[in-house]
Amino acid sequence: RGLATEMAKGLIENAFRDGRVKSVVAHTLGEENHSTKVLKKCGFEKVEEIDDPEDGLIWKWELKRP
Repeated sequence: RGLATEMAKGLIENAFRDGRVKSVVAHTLGEENHSTKVLKKCGFEKVEEIDDPEDGLIWKWELKRP
């Protein structure tokens, strides 16, 4: 239904209203899931894979200021 994507876009837009914000960073579990789909729709790029001792593989995502 697109509600998560719409909410994420609103939060991103709000963050970028502050000129000091150069990028927005997010972390997800290291697998394709609903969260990764939302981030991709919002323009995020996966920039790193992290091996967390508690959660296992974590993907780091970043969206730079346009």
